[in-house]
Amino acid sequence: MDEKTKKALENLEKTQKKLNESSAFKSAQQLMKKLEAASIKLPDFSISSIEPYQSPPIKFPKVPIQEEINEYQSASVLMQALAKEATQWKEQLPDDFRPAILAILPGGLQINMHTLSQVTFHGIRIEGKMNDSPCSLLAHQSTVQILCYAEEITPESPRRPIGFIWDDNVVEV
Repeated sequence: MDEKTKKALENLEKTQKKLNESSAFKSAQQLMKKLEAASIKLPDFSISSIEPYQSPPIKFPKVPIQEEINEYQSASVLMQALAKEATQWKEQLPDDFRPAILAILPGGLQINMHTLSQVTFHGIRIEGKMNDSPCSLLAHQSTVQILCYAEEITPESPRRPIGFIWDDNVVEV
């Protein structure tokens, strides 16, 4: 050990000895003994047994990736949802009624819809009749409102299923 280190250790020992002999240190030791004697003793308890508080982990909601956002916005998802809703609604109708769907366009144009199909990511094709004339309309899915209503079945009315077409799926209601 070099001389500087020896001297530093000697100085440290002298400082510790002076601290231990100081009246302030002795007073602090006496105070600690008095506090310890006055404190309530709890069985099997010590300060060191207290564990630090840990907050529960924060669960963040799943943020959709762009592909999921796009999929949600696609006309395919719209077709699937409409076909499911129309099928469930049909089951609630009386036996002498069937579902019919009316496409309502900006400006008030109305098409009695026979088929609704996806043609592009957001694009749809509505085929049906407008004023008793066959028609086919290509539109962005957000420009059309769809109204489902019940139509009474009569002996002279032909069967008229409504078709929903997306990707490789075809659903008739």
